[in-house]
Amino acid sequence: MAQPISSARRFFERVTTAPDPAAFIRGLVNSDPPTYEGEWLDFKRTSGEDARIWSEALSGFANTEGGVLIWGVVAVKDKSGVDAANGFALVEKPSQLRSRLMELHHGATDPPVAGVEVVEFIADKDTGAGFVVCYVPESDYKPHRSELVKHKPYYMRAGESFVIPSPSLLRNWFYPKSSPQLMIGIKPGWHTGEAPGERWSFDVSIANRGTSTARDIYITIPIEPGTGVDRRPISTCSAAHGVARIRLLESLHPGMQEPLCRITIQPYEQAFDVHRISRPYPIPGSPIQLEFTIYCADNERRTVKRTFGMPEFLNPEEVFT
Repeated sequence: MAQPISSARRFFERVTTAPDPAAFIRGLVNSDPPTYEGEWLDFKRTSGEDARIWSEALSGFANTEGGVLIWGVVAVKDKSGVDAANGFALVEKPSQLRSRLMELHHGATDPPVAGVEVVEFIADKDTGAGFVVCYVPESDYKPHRSELVKHKPYYMRAGESFVIPSPSLLRNWFYPKSSPQLMIGIKPGWHTGEAPGERWSFDVSIANRGTSTARDIYITIPIEPGTGVDRRPISTCSAAHGVARIRLLESLHPGMQEPLCRITIQPYEQAFDVHRISRPYPIPGSPIQLEFTIYCADNERRTVKRTFGMPEFLNPEEVFT
């Protein structure tokens, strides 16, 4: 089964194939809705710590689900408490930084990360300053250790930060065993049915990408008042006290993928009108975050968080996390 294109890869291709990549990157700053750092996107300014930052990012993204690192953009926490792109710190000599990162690449982690791409874009023709954009794929040979960081730790990406994984996760990396790997796929859209009326919709699937059968699967989803959660034939669903609970009626064997539920959310007043860019429905004015906690027999629980804003609604594709 072909693996789906990751969010990081899709975003990297949008940047690099844009008619004016530098203008595309400029459009991420102070955008509406904001462009937040997340599990696959990070912004940095150059400093004397470039080698350490690069080593950390290579390890963290490769050990998780891949990511894009953009040098030349400043991100600070907004009122939501999440880092958002809000300014520029252009790279003075993008070609030199690109060359340095590629030179460091092979020795920055142990083992080296394959498939890394680094590109440069001039944003100021007078000075030659600009941006450097790096794509780091998820690795088939994890874990990767950061060789240019003190004590040479292992990293993973969690939310907007690179963090040191827990001993149990490190143990699983080094001593893998046959186990299910449950992933949640979500496709955003717009529901126009009579009931519950026009709403944002999220079609949710569950897939087992592991090597053994997942049994007794139980999933919880925090929901706001007025949020609808419709079950699919393979599951039961109930909701109370701000939490929807879904239980699969059957086991999920390796390679299987099944529809899980549809989540619908009533549009709010801050919805961003995008009729002018050929979309027949409003886009959320601030990101919508969905969270799923997955339980199954003989496995540690796993929490999946996905944020949906303008980019996801303008390009509504199913992405598995």
